[in-house]
Amino acid sequence: MMNNEEFERKMEFIVEQQARCAVHIESLSESHARLEEAQKELAESHRLTEKTLRETTEVVTQRIQETNDVVTRLAYVTNEGFKDVNAKINALVDSQIAAENLQRQSDESLSAKIEALTDSEVELRDSIKELRESHSEDRAANRELRDSIKELRDSNGELRESQKETSKQLKTTVERVDKLADTVDRYIQRRRNGG
Repeated sequence: MMNNEEFERKMEFIVEQQARCAVHIESLSESHARLEEAQKELAESHRLTEKTLRETTEVVTQRIQETNDVVTRLAYVTNEGFKDVNAKINALVDSQIAAENLQRQSDESLSAKIEALTDSEVELRDSIKELRESHSEDRAANRELRDSIKELRDSNGELRESQKETSKQLKTTVERVDKLADTVDRYIQRRRNGG
């Protein structure tokens, strides 16, 4: 049978173990809260990037429509005897410059978003390292964090693909505008030469 002193020692040991467990659980909760906050920030960044892509697509579509309208007007003006041809060509050049500026701005914006996502991924990796060092026994939490990193990488890849697609569309638009300008120049040259 235990005497009072042994009983008290065992009770102190149990209380100390419970205190350590409580501190450990609180540390885990704080780490989890930080991870959730980082994920929310990443989701918001992803949402803003998608919004930027949608807006860029709308602007590009509008530019293409404007270019088509300019082509139609140029054809009409040519049939009427080249009235205001120089003004229309200048408008076409301005459209091309605007499209190039739009592409540059879009590339810079997307690059900034991708860089922000990469920074978030680095922060998440650091958080995972801290969690592993302080909570090596919590394997389930580590699996969940690995899944989050995979989702981040997938999102990063999708953003890069979206940037490539936007750049490709803008390049196609610029090439169409260049071809149109060449065609108009040849047509004007033929008319001047009596063709």
